[in-house]
Amino acid sequence: MQSFVPDALPVSRPPSSRSAEFMRAARRSILALILIEHKIANLRKRRGLTQAALARRSGVSQPMIAQIESGKLNNLTLKTLARTARALGASLKIDLISRSESSGRRKHSSKSRVNTTSHAQHTL
Repeated sequence: MQSFVPDALPVSRPPSSRSAEFMRAARRSILALILIEHKIANLRKRRGLTQAALARRSGVSQPMIAQIESGKLNNLTLKTLARTARALGASLKIDLISRSESSGRRKHSSKSRVNTTSHAQHTL
Protein backbone atom coordinates (compact mmCIF):
# COMPACT_ATOMS: atom_id res chain seq x y z
CA MET A 1 0.00 0.00 0.00
CA GLN A 2 1.33 3.38 -0.96
CA SER A 3 2.11 5.68 1.96
CA PHE A 4 0.99 9.27 1.99
CA VAL A 5 2.37 11.85 4.38
CA PRO A 6 -0.15 14.71 4.57
CA ASP A 7 2.28 17.09 6.28
CA ALA A 8 4.58 16.84 3.27
CA LEU A 9 2.15 18.61 0.92
CA PRO A 10 4.10 21.31 -0.94
CA VAL A 11 3.20 24.94 -0.39
CA SER A 12 4.83 27.39 -2.78
CA ARG A 13 4.02 30.54 -0.80
CA PRO A 14 2.87 31.26 2.72
CA PRO A 15 -0.79 30.21 2.85
CA SER A 16 -3.53 32.62 3.73
CA SER A 17 -5.49 31.70 6.83
CA ARG A 18 -8.34 30.45 4.64
CA SER A 19 -6.13 28.22 2.49
CA ALA A 20 -4.25 27.00 5.58
CA GLU A 21 -7.58 26.00 7.14
CA PHE A 22 -8.51 24.19 3.92
CA MET A 23 -5.19 22.31 3.91
CA ARG A 24 -5.65 21.26 7.55
CA ALA A 25 -9.16 20.01 6.77
CA ALA A 26 -7.89 18.13 3.72
CA ARG A 27 -5.14 16.47 5.79
CA ARG A 28 -7.68 15.42 8.45
CA SER A 29 -9.94 13.93 5.76
CA ILE A 30 -7.09 12.01 4.18
CA LEU A 31 -5.90 10.70 7.54
CA ALA A 32 -9.44 9.62 8.47
CA LEU A 33 -9.78 7.71 5.22
CA ILE A 34 -6.42 6.01 5.70
CA LEU A 35 -7.45 5.01 9.21
CA ILE A 36 -10.72 3.51 7.97
CA GLU A 37 -8.89 1.49 5.32
CA HIS A 38 -6.48 0.08 7.91
CA LYS A 39 -9.25 -0.57 10.41
CA ILE A 40 -11.30 -2.54 7.87
CA ALA A 41 -8.30 -4.68 6.88
CA ASN A 42 -7.18 -5.25 10.48
CA LEU A 43 -10.66 -6.12 11.74
CA ARG A 44 -11.24 -8.47 8.80
CA LYS A 45 -7.99 -10.29 9.63
CA ARG A 46 -8.81 -10.44 13.36
CA ARG A 47 -12.18 -11.98 12.47
CA GLY A 48 -10.35 -14.60 10.41
CA LEU A 49 -12.11 -13.55 7.21
CA THR A 50 -10.71 -13.53 3.70
CA GLN A 51 -11.51 -10.63 1.42
CA ALA A 52 -13.83 -12.96 -0.50
CA ALA A 53 -15.72 -13.94 2.68
CA LEU A 54 -16.12 -10.30 3.71
CA ALA A 55 -17.29 -9.45 0.21
CA ARG A 56 -19.98 -12.16 0.36
CA ARG A 57 -21.14 -10.98 3.79
CA SER A 58 -21.31 -7.35 2.75
CA GLY A 59 -22.78 -7.91 -0.71
CA VAL A 60 -19.90 -6.45 -2.72
CA SER A 61 -17.19 -8.00 -4.89
CA GLN A 62 -13.84 -9.21 -3.57
CA PRO A 63 -11.99 -6.75 -5.85
CA MET A 64 -13.99 -3.93 -4.23
CA ILE A 65 -12.89 -5.08 -0.74
CA ALA A 66 -9.29 -5.16 -2.01
CA GLN A 67 -9.68 -1.63 -3.41
CA ILE A 68 -11.18 -0.35 -0.14
CA GLU A 69 -8.34 -1.84 1.92
CA SER A 70 -5.66 -0.51 -0.44
CA GLY A 71 -7.15 2.97 -0.68
CA LYS A 72 -7.65 2.69 -4.44
CA LEU A 73 -11.46 2.93 -4.42
CA ASN A 74 -12.33 6.46 -5.48
CA ASN A 75 -16.07 6.31 -4.93
CA LEU A 76 -16.60 4.57 -1.59
CA THR A 77 -20.22 5.20 -0.64
CA LEU A 78 -21.64 5.45 2.83
CA LYS A 79 -23.92 2.51 1.99
CA THR A 80 -20.95 0.27 1.10
CA LEU A 81 -19.03 1.40 4.17
CA ALA A 82 -22.04 0.68 6.44
CA ARG A 83 -22.57 -2.76 4.88
CA THR A 84 -18.89 -3.59 5.30
CA ALA A 85 -18.91 -2.45 8.94
CA ARG A 86 -22.04 -4.51 9.63
CA ALA A 87 -20.46 -7.57 7.97
CA LEU A 88 -17.47 -7.16 10.30
CA GLY A 89 -19.69 -6.84 13.38
CA ALA A 90 -18.55 -3.25 13.79
CA SER A 91 -20.16 0.16 14.26
CA LEU A 92 -19.91 3.02 11.84
CA LYS A 93 -19.72 6.43 13.50
CA ILE A 94 -20.31 9.54 11.41
CA ASP A 95 -19.67 12.97 12.82
CA LEU A 96 -20.62 16.26 11.18
CA ILE A 97 -18.70 19.26 12.50
CA SER A 98 -19.33 22.82 11.31
CA ARG A 99 -16.40 24.78 9.93
CA SER A 100 -16.35 27.19 12.87
CA GLU A 101 -16.05 24.22 15.24
CA SER A 102 -13.28 22.59 13.22
CA SER A 103 -11.08 25.65 13.67
CA GLY A 104 -10.62 24.95 17.36
CA ARG A 105 -13.84 26.37 18.79
CA ARG A 106 -15.68 23.06 19.10
CA LYS A 107 -19.09 23.27 20.66
CA HIS A 108 -20.86 20.01 21.35
CA SER A 109 -24.44 20.96 20.60
CA SER A 110 -26.96 18.59 19.09
CA LYS A 111 -27.67 21.03 16.25
CA SER A 112 -24.13 20.97 14.88
CA ARG A 113 -23.20 17.31 15.39
CA VAL A 114 -24.66 14.21 13.86
CA ASN A 115 -23.67 10.85 15.31
CA THR A 116 -24.90 7.76 13.49
CA THR A 117 -24.05 4.30 14.78
CA SER A 118 -25.16 0.96 13.38
CA HIS A 119 -25.91 -1.82 15.84
CA ALA A 120 -22.74 -3.81 16.39
CA GLN A 121 -19.89 -4.56 18.76
CA HIS A 122 -16.79 -2.66 17.62
CA THR A 123 -16.21 0.84 16.32
CA LEU A 124 -14.24 1.19 13.11
